[in-house]
Amino acid sequence: MYSSAAVTTATLICLKSNGFSFVIIPASTQAGTYDKNVNQVLLNAKAAGISADISIHLCRALDASKQI
Repeated sequence: MYSSAAVTTATLICLKSNGFSFVIIPASTQAGTYDKNVNQVLLNAKAAGISADISIHLCRALDASKQI
């Protein structure tokens, strides 16, 4: 699963019970800023027993040194 929204523990438990075992959480927004949901979703994934990782995509239109 790849999600940019704030995903609840209950949703992740539901996904796990339906065969999901891994989530990828974007750590940046389309504007190149830090996604404030990432920390909570990582904690929620851990609480649900699902492995998680993050992805970072820089915005090409912005100075990379000012992102993340």
